[in-house]
Amino acid sequence: MLRRMIGALILCLSAAVSASAALPPQYERLAELRAILNDPTIVDLFDITHPIDKIELMAPDLYRVSGGGCHVDVSVKDAAKPEPIPGPRSFVLLATALICH
Repeated sequence: MLRRMIGALILCLSAAVSASAALPPQYERLAELRAILNDPTIVDLFDITHPIDKIELMAPDLYRVSGGGCHVDVSVKDAAKPEPIPGPRSFVLLATALICH
């Protein structure tokens, strides 16, 4: 009986260790903001007359990047991985077209 309980405990612990470990929320958000500002596809949508002046979190995994009277919505999507790998979240950014008012 004790051996079964120890075996079950070891199995549970090994499953917990092999799970993907994401960054704490404050660091995950910072990684997403840095990725947005480092993405030339997004940054190049704005120019000298419409520089980026605001990034808002609109919903989980959805940001609005604004500059002047223009904005673009950026979605954060999980990157496809063949199997879960421990460490920070791997993601890709998908941007809509630039909308100017």
